Amino acid sequence: MHGGRGIKHTPHILIYCHCIDEFYPLLTLLSQSVILVVTTQWDMLLSTMLKYDFDLLLLEMPQKEDDLFRLLDHIKETEDVKMILLDGSQTAEVLVQAFKYGVKDYFPTPIDQRLLGERVLFLVR
Repeated sequence: MHGGRGIKHTPHILIYCHCIDEFYPLLTLLSQSVILVVTTQWDMLLSTMLKYDFDLLLLEMPQKEDDLFRLLDHIKETEDVKMILLDGSQTAEVLVQAFKYGVKDYFPTPIDQRLLGERVLFLVR
């Protein structure tokens, strides 16, 4: 999806969240400058990633930590995508492991959506 020289690339971002309503301010901010795909279904996340080339994954912590690490393991082996974790339930140990897998940032709840939006835009530039 990345354009050649002289062609401006529009970043593609995949967002996984439990409840999309919580992210409307962020979606409004980002929709003006990126292409967004949002899913609230964990089982759709990987298949969506396999179909399209995303620049960034915003990932709200899944219900099971094992799910997170299975996904991160797959991404590390097959994808070249930046990741930001969202949520406040992670222990420091989980976060350290996630950063070792290549997660670029972490935003605990409550999420400052303006700050998150600016970080997202910085990472996809």
